[in-house]
Amino acid sequence: MLMEKKEFNREHEHSHKHEHNHDHSHGVDHIHSHRNLIGFDENGIPTITLKSDHEEDGDDKAFIRDYMNAVSEYRKTFPSKDEVLENTPDPAVREMILRQNQLGFDTTFDRFDKQQPQCGFGMAGICCKICNMGPCKITSKSPKGVCGADADLIVARNLLRSAAAGVAQHGMHGREVILSLKWAAEGKLDLPILGRQKIKDTAKAFGIKTERRSIKKIASELADVLLDDMSRTVPGDYKIIEALGSEERKKVWKELDILPISAYHEVFESYHKTGVGTDGDWKSIMQQFLRCGLAFTYSGVVSTSIATDGLFGVGDRVTSKVNIGALKKGYVNIAVHGHLPTLVSEIVKVGQEEKFINLAKEAGAKGIRFYGICCSGLSAMYRYAGVIPLSNAVSAELVLGTGALDLWIADVQDVFPSIMEVASASEPQLLQPVSLQDCRVPRDLSMTITTQI
Repeated sequence: MLMEKKEFNREHEHSHKHEHNHDHSHGVDHIHSHRNLIGFDENGIPTITLKSDHEEDGDDKAFIRDYMNAVSEYRKTFPSKDEVLENTPDPAVREMILRQNQLGFDTTFDRFDKQQPQCGFGMAGICCKICNMGPCKITSKSPKGVCGADADLIVARNLLRSAAAGVAQHGMHGREVILSLKWAAEGKLDLPILGRQKIKDTAKAFGIKTERRSIKKIASELADVLLDDMSRTVPGDYKIIEALGSEERKKVWKELDILPISAYHEVFESYHKTGVGTDGDWKSIMQQFLRCGLAFTYSGVVSTSIATDGLFGVGDRVTSKVNIGALKKGYVNIAVHGHLPTLVSEIVKVGQEEKFINLAKEAGAKGIRFYGICCSGLSAMYRYAGVIPLSNAVSAELVLGTGALDLWIADVQDVFPSIMEVASASEPQLLQPVSLQDCRVPRDLSMTITTQI
């Protein structure tokens, strides 16, 4: 914690005078606040928990106390492992957490409990370790870091760096799918382009000629436009925003000067602006945060969806069994964990071939079943019959702990390093963990399986 609780309840710490007409009961209701006190409701949503007693008067110490009290209240919303066991609506999760206890495996829930109490400075975003003069933390005694950055600037810098990391991670996912589309169109990848109408409709919005042109030429040009938005260095129009953004929003974004140049550029600029001695205005930092938000949305989400739907076809609404209880005995059970649909499509396509189904049956299995963990599960469920989403990244350890998987393959993202502790305890002949070269986990069988083959 930033300071002892008694410091939150000091009643007359400020030097100016004004009347106190409230009774002196202890707790949040008595905190003397110079600003509206922001806390969190039972769902973790920020809300005003206590209105200010008077107009803001520039007392930085009072502001810091208010801020840290909000963090203190936020802590109370974190469920312990016992609370997860008691309140989870999924009986399979409850059963597998208890089973992991019996096997002696730590899970995310155990490790979360062991981390308590988590660092209050980090949770509030008022710890800075960007330069070698730090790390610095903001307290009532030290309201500024060594370089002079105050709480607002430090929080803004930390938020921007987190946003930039998100742009990079989702952008990488998008880049790989767009490259898959481009190389399928150019014959470098042996993949059919299934979303032909999606490609044509989207190309028209970009002003790309579609009449009397092959779908492969259209798809290749569309992919180039999307990749240009991803990596443009010379300032110019962000073409997907120009093509698909609403006129009203584009006008607002232009007035706010938050239109991005490219996803790569905004990540580059974010780390530049947040370095020591560069941008010292928290408002300017947050303006860059918004540019990252638009780059994330249009290159990390919209472009990715265009390429995915164009290459693999628009997903349909389907009804599926889900969660750990959907695992079945007697089958060769294969789970794909991660984000890239190219790998999923190839694995499922091969695994559904009669040759491999017969091999499974000859080995005594009833057949082959495919499962997905995290985004691969959802993406595959919409496109391929029989693919079942099992869990998100947090509970992936519980899936492996069932011992029901024969093969677990990770592509990229949302794969925790702890997954191998569970996998390595399984019988080696029953579970073979495999990951891609750019998504390594300890003690795996790494394979170079990328869209660049």
